[in-house]
Amino acid sequence: MKDFKGEIWKEVNLKGIDLKSKYEVSNLGRIKSYAYGRGKILKGTLIEGYPAVRFRTKEEKLINQYVHRLVAKTFLPKPKEGQRLILHLDYDKTNNRTDNLQWATRKEQIEHKVKGPNHRKGLVTNSKLSKNQVIEIKQMLKEGKLRKSVIARKFLISHTQLNRIESGRNWANVKLDD
Repeated sequence: MKDFKGEIWKEVNLKGIDLKSKYEVSNLGRIKSYAYGRGKILKGTLIEGYPAVRFRTKEEKLINQYVHRLVAKTFLPKPKEGQRLILHLDYDKTNNRTDNLQWATRKEQIEHKVKGPNHRKGLVTNSKLSKNQVIEIKQMLKEGKLRKSVIARKFLISHTQLNRIESGRNWANVKLDD
C-alpha cells in the first residue's frame, strides 16, 4: 500500500466507542485498518452515494461511519456553533479530500445545494432522471453509437420515454451545448 504525495494519516477516534483494532484516516479521504498488522486500505461501501466504512468495536459490534465525517472531524478546524453538516464543495459525494470539505449549518447546506449542478429548478420532483442524466442521454442519442434499447436499459427507462426525450416532448428544456 502506497501513500500519495502530501497524504497525512491520523488515528480514528470515535467518542465513546472502543474500536477492536487501530484505524487511520487520511486527509485524502482514505481509511486504513490495522486489524491484521500492516495497515490495509479499506474499500468500504456507498450509503446513499456517500462512501462509508464499517468498524468493529471491542464488543464485536459493527458500526458504519461516513468517510467525509471522519475526515472532517479529524482534519478540519472545529465547527462553529450550529455547524453540524459537511459540504462537498465540488458537489461530488465521493471526493472526501480535506480541501473539498467544509462544516456548515443547515441554512448554509441548503444554499450550497441550490447552487449545485444537480439542483432542479421548478422541475417535477418525482422524475426518474436528473438533468445531467438527460444531457448524457441526449449526447448518446446524438452520437448514435449505442442502440436505443441499450441506452434505455442503462438509465432504467422505457423505450417510449427515450423516444419522448429524443423528440423533445419530455425534457425539452434541457439542451445540449454545441
